[in-house]
Parts: sequence; structure tokens; C-alpha cells
Amino acid sequence: MNNNEPLVIDYFSDVLCIWAWIAQRRIEEMKEEWGEQVLLRRHYINLFGDTKTRMAKQWGERGGYEGFGRHVQDAAAPYDNAPVNPEIWKTVRPKSSLNAHLVLKACELAYSPQRSADLMLLVQKSFFVDNLDVGLLDNVLLLAKQSGMDSDALKTLIDEGDAAALLMSD
Repeated sequence: MNNNEPLVIDYFSDVLCIWAWIAQRRIEEMKEEWGEQVLLRRHYINLFGDTKTRMAKQWGERGGYEGFGRHVQDAAAPYDNAPVNPEIWKTVRPKSSLNAHLVLKACELAYSPQRSADLMLLVQKSFFVDNLDVGLLDNVLLLAKQSGMDSDALKTLIDEGDAAALLMSD
């Protein structure tokens, strides 16, 4: 690496992961301090691809969705800049993070990795703070549209498999 090339960091996460929500503030601090000297490449992995099975296997004897919701609140409590809705996982239970990840990859293809990262932060906030079901494709496409993106173009990239192909490369 010469002095003109940024340090590349491959960052793997899932939009429904509380630790990714908490870590976002550190990522922002890193970008503020190091600017273009660091290039963060986001990759999305299947942590919450099937939340029903995850909750049954990992949280079935610890309160299921409600127990996991308490865990999420407890994990975020020490971090003022990672607010969490007290109803998290109680009333809104995304079945999968797949649709959100597909929209984010479509955004990356149609716009840029930075626009996708901005949308990812909005998706996370919409889930963790606003208690929006970001497992629903229409909800995530609406967030993209509200951010000034062409949701029809994103949907086409999903329908034609381009977004899935890019996601599978993660």
C-alpha cells in the first residue's frame, strides 16, 4: 500500500444485528478521523436470514422474541448513540433480513456504495428506533424512495437477479 491508497476494511454485518447498530457510531468516528485514508467495504451476511428459526433455536428457552428483545435493549443500554425502541422484537418481527440486504445491494449497483451505506443506516434506524418491519420489501423500497431513489429501478435489479448476485458474492 502506498501513501495514496486507502486502507481497505471489509465489514461484514446484518442490518438486524444490534451490534452492527451499536458499531455504527464507531464507524462514523473512524470516517471522521481518517477520511479517505480508509475505505470501508460493506458486506451483508445471513445472521437473521430466518428469524423464526433463530429465535426458536437460540432463544426458545430464554423467552423467544421477547427475551431477545430484552437482550437487544440491554446490549444497547450503555450506548447513548444507539437508541432502541422498547417494543423491539415484541410487536414487529421481521421474518428475514434478506429483502433489506437485496435493496441495499440494488442501491449499491444503481447508485454507489456510499448511497447504499446511507440507506443502510436509515434501514437500521427505521427498525431499531421506529420499530418498522424492514423485512418487508415494500417497506425498504419506500425508505429508498423517501431518500430520493428510484424504487422501481431498485426493484428491477432485484427482480432480474443482479442484487442477489452481488449479495451472494458477500
